[in-house]
Amino acid sequence: MRARLYRPGGHGVIQSRRQHERRDTIGGAVLDLSQQVQPVSVWQCHVDQRGVQSTVAKEKIEARKQQAKKKVGAESTQAEKEIKKKVEARQQDLEKKVDDLKKKAQTGQEDLKKKVDDVHKDVNDLQEKIDKLLKKVDRAASDGECPMAT
Repeated sequence: MRARLYRPGGHGVIQSRRQHERRDTIGGAVLDLSQQVQPVSVWQCHVDQRGVQSTVAKEKIEARKQQAKKKVGAESTQAEKEIKKKVEARQQDLEKKVDDLKKKAQTGQEDLKKKVDDVHKDVNDLQEKIDKLLKKVDRAASDGECPMAT
């Protein structure tokens, strides 16, 4: 006698073997029923008692494999697209930051150049004042107005 257990999810029937030998008598004859039931592995739900896997089961398994491959491929493609979008967005952010830094550097260079020009102008102005003062001192010394110049 076969004991059948139905698994949820429709993965087939599990056939189990009785733990003890059961003997029934029919008309005085003893029948050994324990030898009639063969165990089927749980992971081989499409294998009959002879250990033969049906063609339909093989096709179903192959179809499931193909479906799983397609699903994994689709998920992989989706993940690649998401990563690509993130990379592109990050790259645009970095390019913007680089452009901003270039502008700041250029502005800083322009400001520095302006300050240097202002310092040069101040130095030139001071040099002119020094030259004027030296001329005055020289004239005063030549005119005899400045006793310290001699």
